[in-house]
Amino acid sequence: MEGLSLLVLALLCAGSMAQAPSTVTLTTTTAAVTEGTSTAMNFVCTLNNPAIIELSFTLMYEATSTSEDGFDHGTVGDYCCTVAVGATVGSVSIPLINDVVKDIPTGGETLNVQILPADLTTLSITDATGGLVAVVITDDGDTTPLIATPRTSTIKVVEASMAMITIDFLDANKNLAPAEEGITFSVGHANSALDTATITTDYTDVTTHAVTVTLGAPITSTVIAVTTVADTDVENIETINFILGDMTAATDTSITGVGSPGFQVQILDDDRTELISVQDMTPLKRRSSKKDSTIFVVTNEAPGAAWDVTDTTLGHNLRDCKRKIRTINTFAALQLTIPRPERNSKARFNEFTFTRTQTFGASTYPRTVRSFVTPTSPEEPIETDVGPVLVVYPNDQPCTALAQTYCINVKCTPLNRRQLRWSHIPDGGTDSDESFLKKYDGNPRLQLKECNKGGLYIVGRRGRRKKGWISYVRVIQAACPITEGLMMANCVGPVTTCLNQGVFDQRLGLCTCRPGFAGATCELVSDRGVFGSNCQFKIADYFKDKENKNGKCIKYGFPDALGWTCAAGWGGPDCCDQCKRGWKFGANCGQTCHCIDDICDPVSGHCTNGCAPGFKGANCQ
Repeated sequence: MEGLSLLVLALLCAGSMAQAPSTVTLTTTTAAVTEGTSTAMNFVCTLNNPAIIELSFTLMYEATSTSEDGFDHGTVGDYCCTVAVGATVGSVSIPLINDVVKDIPTGGETLNVQILPADLTTLSITDATGGLVAVVITDDGDTTPLIATPRTSTIKVVEASMAMITIDFLDANKNLAPAEEGITFSVGHANSALDTATITTDYTDVTTHAVTVTLGAPITSTVIAVTTVADTDVENIETINFILGDMTAATDTSITGVGSPGFQVQILDDDRTELISVQDMTPLKRRSSKKDSTIFVVTNEAPGAAWDVTDTTLGHNLRDCKRKIRTINTFAALQLTIPRPERNSKARFNEFTFTRTQTFGASTYPRTVRSFVTPTSPEEPIETDVGPVLVVYPNDQPCTALAQTYCINVKCTPLNRRQLRWSHIPDGGTDSDESFLKKYDGNPRLQLKECNKGGLYIVGRRGRRKKGWISYVRVIQAACPITEGLMMANCVGPVTTCLNQGVFDQRLGLCTCRPGFAGATCELVSDRGVFGSNCQFKIADYFKDKENKNGKCIKYGFPDALGWTCAAGWGGPDCCDQCKRGWKFGANCGQTCHCIDDICDPVSGHCTNGCAPGFKGANCQ
């Protein structure tokens, strides 16, 4: 037993006299490898003395390498060379990644590796090589070039902002692949003759724009910026058509890309033309009045452009009307004065159409608003539940069926229900095109199921239509299904939600807001008596009567698809009925309050004491 103890003590003493390693040498057994043939690169770390504890040396990718760390081979920093206790040699393998992209330079890429200096400091060991270990990686003959491809074919951007186009690098299998050193590609016009936008006037010239992939930062995509220029012209959507040129390599001109599909930048104008008719309904509320009826058609365009006014229903002679163009607060306004209605007059029922022809580059299209001169009965007016305008949506495009069955319901007593008569004037028609819908005689509900049945629907009491027992509903058929946004009648683009009963403008791709609301989605609440997309028009500038200044008895006409509407806080056939406080609010009293105490402002819908559960926003919608 005593002999065994002496032997153990002797061994311990011998171990304590062993020298700790002071240097390490890093070498490689694979100084040259070929992609696709070799699977790994092997590195060896050698100590000058056996390790008295297990030692681990982290490898480091050196910045002078021309290979791409993590793309041409495994990430070097993830690998360590480990020497076991009592050993002097350790080894580690870093896998080689085989891709299908032609690597450059063609003479081979170099991976430079060294031991992480922090490990040497911690272990008090010196790197005996004092430098780098290099491995040359030769491409296996890949000839497939990268293909630069725009991620989307169409980019929409609002004027005076920047269009960002993402370009992806794809391999032959249409997979994202990192671009190699020195690759460039150019951006030019696919065919400038197809452009509707003008260089320098609408956007900066990117004909010679080039993108260079930077060494050491392999990327699978990059971004090109096209800056659009602000102007004050009212324009249609303008387009720029681009195409990517072939890719080239700085050190290997044989690497070419495929001429990729082009992409189009669409510039949306932010200079919006507005055309709105504003009509005082007060003189028409009575069968005999002491004042004339006045219609203003307001536009934010510069004064002087041509107006066109058409008497659609031919019930009134335009020669009896006084017409003049006024400038109010820098805005142009056409004032049409209609003589006050006489008792028992039959020539008081008119739909006037106002058209302002606007130019967009080389093309023009008319912007049209309609206005009615229609007295209402002082006794029991005929009202509908949809208001003056009903927008119907197709189930598909082109329309083969409507998305649903739309109904127009009449509010009337059972006594005069039997006397109801319906008629229809198609879009673009006059009163001579009016056809009576016999099957709906006496029916307070009209159903719309078929496509292309828009126009003016008239419901009145038999024999009393010209005495004010009448109501008009304009039915407008949208071009696209309700689930899709609409841009220039092409049924493309994101879904656009217009708040506060705003309606999506089919030509401009913007929300048209009802009086009392503004903003890109009609989310802003304007002051009483203010209208226009930027709240730039005031009723007080057009009418002197106090009762008109807050919107009472004022009927507005907007271009399709909004049409006629009352001011916020007012409803009824003549827009003279104030919304019932705490129940309805907004234009035509068409929105429901959602207040915690069921009391909201009849104009804005604002809830003094907060929103009901499940609702939020400025007016709890």
